[in-house]
Amino acid sequence: MKYAFFDAKSYDKPSFDAYSEKNGIKFKYYEAKLDTDTADLAKGCDGVCIFVNDTANKEVIDRLHELGIKAIALRCAGFNNVDLRHAEGKLTVFRVPAYSPNVVAEHAMAMLLTLVRRTHKAYIRTRDFNFSLNGLTGFDLHGRCVGVIGTGRIGRVFIDICKGFGMRVLAYDKFPTADPRCEYVPIERLFAESDIISLHCPLNAETDHIINKNILKVYNKVGEFLKFLPDISETAMTYVYGIVSSVINFIFYVLAFILVIAAVAGSSFDATANLTNYTKQIHVGFFIYLIGIVMIIGGMIGSTMSKIFAERIDNTSTIDHSNPNFDNVESI
Repeated sequence: MKYAFFDAKSYDKPSFDAYSEKNGIKFKYYEAKLDTDTADLAKGCDGVCIFVNDTANKEVIDRLHELGIKAIALRCAGFNNVDLRHAEGKLTVFRVPAYSPNVVAEHAMAMLLTLVRRTHKAYIRTRDFNFSLNGLTGFDLHGRCVGVIGTGRIGRVFIDICKGFGMRVLAYDKFPTADPRCEYVPIERLFAESDIISLHCPLNAETDHIINKNILKVYNKVGEFLKFLPDISETAMTYVYGIVSSVINFIFYVLAFILVIAAVAGSSFDATANLTNYTKQIHVGFFIYLIGIVMIIGGMIGSTMSKIFAERIDNTSTIDHSNPNFDNVESI
């Protein structure tokens, strides 16, 4: 059996080749994505293997059917890129039934730890040999209350991880199940008591805008967040200063270039012309040249200002961690 493997990446090949030989399957790898223009690449194959960015619409399915393709194998759980109704009776569609809930839940915790410990900012600083701890202090997860919306397979694994950190867990689900690891509560109470909220539910008509204006009214962290608007305004102004400084820097350099060129052109006055006019031209050219030098110095000052403001942005882009209300702000 031979499959045309679309949107292939270097990390895909070792994994699929390890299982293909023992199962009598041969993959023909293509970096191109499946669409109407690339469907003919599957000629001579029994099926196609596609990913989330490939397209299997009506036109593609018809062309694959004409080529004798019997199956579409998706290496993902989602199948919104396949016209299932049109494929019925023509091609058999396979998909991944589910991803590892541990992988997704652990990644969610990794993002949470990145947020509270700022490892992404620390990495950038240390890469530039900046070992300042200013703005990098976080807070403990132990003893905090986490609200988990959606307690399916991924949500339950995330609850296990949170319990390992010593956190109190509140949960909300349309179909709650008895679980001693968490307490099921109405969503209003979850928002009112939680320091951290993690969403593990599908996006559909029922969950669309599940976090809305009415919910935020009962979220006890919003009022604390508003107290820090001056800090946010200061950060915004710092960005404005940096942009203005960069613009001034650019203008200085452009004017310097134009004026120096004008000076050179002025000093190249025809030697056969009147000597007095020639002398005046030299003086004017020299004066313009001096202005150009001043402009270059101004540009250098502008560059220095940009660096200063960039450093200020780095120092003011985080909320004051010494403030007793900091924890509440971080929870948002």
